[in-house]
Amino acid sequence: MSENSVLSQTVLEEGTEIDGSIRSKCPITVSGKLKRDASAPSLTITQSGSVSGQVKVSEFKSEGDIAGEIDA
Repeated sequence: MSENSVLSQTVLEEGTEIDGSIRSKCPITVSGKLKRDASAPSLTITQSGSVSGQVKVSEFKSEGDIAGEIDA
């Protein structure tokens, strides 16, 4: 595995809102707002983040708001 693939992640920064589904082959960190679905190896929701929708991940961590169906 290359060094870049180990360090890669998808980040939704605080102050950013997405109204749509997101699929990623690398971990996702949400500090903003995601409405709809998320699929990735792992999902981390920070204290300022929120996700509403269907989540399908292998690993899930949340300090923020979550609403919907979680498959982790």
